[in-house]
Amino acid sequence: VYTYTINDNIPPTITTGTISSCYLTAAAAEAAALGATSATDNCLGTITFAASTAGTCSAMITVTATDGCGNVSSTTYSTRIDNTAPTITTGTISSCYLTLAAAESAALGATTATDDCPGTITFGVSTVGTCSAMITVTATDVCGNVSSTTYSTRIDNTAPTITTGTISSCYLTLAAAEAAALGATTATDDCPGTITFG
Repeated sequence: VYTYTINDNIPPTITTGTISSCYLTAAAAEAAALGATSATDNCLGTITFAASTAGTCSAMITVTATDGCGNVSSTTYSTRIDNTAPTITTGTISSCYLTLAAAESAALGATTATDDCPGTITFGVSTVGTCSAMITVTATDVCGNVSSTTYSTRIDNTAPTITTGTISSCYLTLAAAEAAALGATTATDDCPGTITFG
């Protein structure tokens, strides 16, 4: 019977893959890094993989590959770990706009946001309704976390429909003539609210 002693001081050869630029949790980021990493060894046996993470906004994930003799190789991945939505600040807009584009532009201009991690925040806008319009502005960070705020306004570029009545052919004063004309005139509007005559 012969007994062989294998002296192995060569660490596994590790292969680094690719992972996404952002994850919502450290667990998801580490799972991705482990899944992207492979290794081979000069000796037969199981290679054990492990992952650890330092940081969040600029996270560094280290994956180690350890063979049966305790030889270790490692590789790193850079990513972001962020599950916090931007903090959105709601401004003020006017009570009425002539066009949807003008209303949405005002809402976007009135809205600001900050994020816990550096990077571009992307704003989006959508509108429901016209006479009682509700404008929703969203702020999305690079990890896809979203905050939103809403603005109430009116979108109306249609003039009132005026109905002309009749007045007398002669008045003693300008004031009397104008009062008669005002009294003979009515109007309706496509949106509810007060119509001012002048």
